[in-house]
Amino acid sequence: MHIRSRRRSYFAAVLGVAAALIAAQAGAQSPHPDFPNRPMRIIVAVPAGGGVDLSLAIMAVGPNVLAVKHDSPAHTVADLIALAKANPGKMSYASQGNGSTTHLTMELFLSRTGVKLVHVPYRGAAPAANDLAGGHVDTMFWDLGTILPLHQGGRVRIIAVATLARLSQIPEVPTIDESGVAGFSSTTFYALMAPPKTPSAMREKLNKAIVTAMQSPEAETRLKTIFVGASPLGVHETGDFIKAQAKLWGDVIRAARITIEQ
Repeated sequence: MHIRSRRRSYFAAVLGVAAALIAAQAGAQSPHPDFPNRPMRIIVAVPAGGGVDLSLAIMAVGPNVLAVKHDSPAHTVADLIALAKANPGKMSYASQGNGSTTHLTMELFLSRTGVKLVHVPYRGAAPAANDLAGGHVDTMFWDLGTILPLHQGGRVRIIAVATLARLSQIPEVPTIDESGVAGFSSTTFYALMAPPKTPSAMREKLNKAIVTAMQSPEAETRLKTIFVGASPLGVHETGDFIKAQAKLWGDVIRAARITIEQ
């Protein structure tokens, strides 16, 4: 599967546009008028890091969906819940690793529905999705861009979306909220973070340039191909968003006693 590598290349291209905008916007009004005066190094890591005071921008947000193996008798959320309750300890779900979005989203779902499933963590998206397509696990949450090709090819079946409104790409698929789990929502977001003690003026400049770049026609076209949307959040709104996410998933982690070493 090449979706993840394509996604990284798209964001890299957008960041290149952002860097050009930052250079163009550098001016005397900033306490750091020569910023950036050298190439910036961007490190791509799987785990989210740092506190809310380190955030530059939420670059893009993508919807998560709930999928089952292609021959599963579960065609709805209610079906999946009933099936799992009828087979306690015998059904499994995949994730891209302990503590990942896919892991935490399923744990949130389990806590809200009272269902018990066996967690099967993988090292990354491709092997997990491949094992769901091969019928080796029963279900999983995944971002739409990764799982949609498998759904369209009949290799897995998306039974619900984890957004509060249906998705235009698969309007026939209901939300988890309307399927009986009120208010259920989970998205995959892509954030750019800065080192500790980065001056606020630099953070503001980076945020403005990134938001502008992400909302450009070229970036919009690229983002649509991987089913994510640009985020307009400023530095302070980004901080509020990350605080809310930290509270939501922190509660899930504590309730499920999740550790990276599981």
